[in-house]
Amino acid sequence: MDFKGLHIFKTIYDLKSLNKAAKALSYTQSNITAHLKKIEHELRATLFIRGFDGVRPTEKGEQFYQFTLQTLAQFSQLKQSFKGKHSTLLISELLFQFLVTEMKKYCLESTEIIIKRTSDISNAIHHHYYDEVITFEKFKHPDYLLTKTENLPIAFLQSQSIETPDLLPIFINNDEHCPL
Repeated sequence: MDFKGLHIFKTIYDLKSLNKAAKALSYTQSNITAHLKKIEHELRATLFIRGFDGVRPTEKGEQFYQFTLQTLAQFSQLKQSFKGKHSTLLISELLFQFLVTEMKKYCLESTEIIIKRTSDISNAIHHHYYDEVITFEKFKHPDYLLTKTENLPIAFLQSQSIETPDLLPIFINNDEHCPL
């Protein structure tokens, strides 16, 4: 059993469905089922009763859920204590320019900042762990929770000498997943 298995079990328990857990974690249902069977085989216990309307935890499933919550919380605390005082931030290029350089929302001395294109963010979170991720693109990952969304101020200015503004090409950046 590993931490990935604990995350999968917790997601199944929380969503009361193998199918919903598969979608939330971006796995196939067969992969989720295989992980659950592996855990149940290792524990020699049935953790869920399967039905047409989803799954229901057994008494042993309830017990294992409490263990899972405690273990994942302790592991998170341990990881935090190992990090020291530098937090890690994964951020897209344009948001770095605005939030870090202009708004000064993050301190460069106490934050390790990794800058990626918006289109590369979802790939980056599958290879490394970051304390915070700031991006234009929404994604689902078992290690991250959406904490808030914000609107950015954008000013559209036009020269008074332009007679047909609709014909002007606008180029902000070359990242196809950036909404600007």
